[in-house]
Amino acid sequence: MKTSAPLRILSISTLFPSLARPHFGLFVARQARALARRDGVEMVVIHPIALAIPPFDRLLNRSALRGVPATAHDWGVEVHYPHCPSSEHLAQLAA
Repeated sequence: MKTSAPLRILSISTLFPSLARPHFGLFVARQARALARRDGVEMVVIHPIALAIPPFDRLLNRSALRGVPATAHDWGVEVHYPHCPSSEHLAQLAA
């Protein structure tokens, strides 16, 4: 009997809980967990962590985000947290 290959799902989301923000994007985490629990499904989540670019990183309190591991198994799902430099935080400094 031939076994079918697993359905592989990759979710890229800017909303997903992490050690730094445990309540951030709970609805996405619940959906990912529900999909991962299904038979024949392999689920991976990528949640990019946007970090302020130097020298602005010293002006914004982002130390908790730097402590998020690169990979974890959260919510029953393999989650990757790549740390990405971003200039989007410059608007916060202007406010």
